[in-house]
Amino acid sequence: MGTPGHSWQFTAQAGTGIGHAGMIAAAKILAEAGLELVTRPEIIAKAKEEFQRSTGGKPYKCAMPPEQKPAFHQLAGK
Repeated sequence: MGTPGHSWQFTAQAGTGIGHAGMIAAAKILAEAGLELVTRPEIIAKAKEEFQRSTGGKPYKCAMPPEQKPAFHQLAGK
């Protein structure tokens, strides 16, 4: 708890037995959620209704201005 993601501390912890067990548990939960969505399409319909209600049906608008480009050049050569 409290370890920032994508840090060396997180990497070290993820390689332990506890980290591996956590990964397996998370994979099982995600698989079960996927199975529920495939076998119960009414859940997806409810999610779509909730999304429409919460967004007012407005299309997604990216917060980043179109002229702003990600700084991928900082990762070149790494």
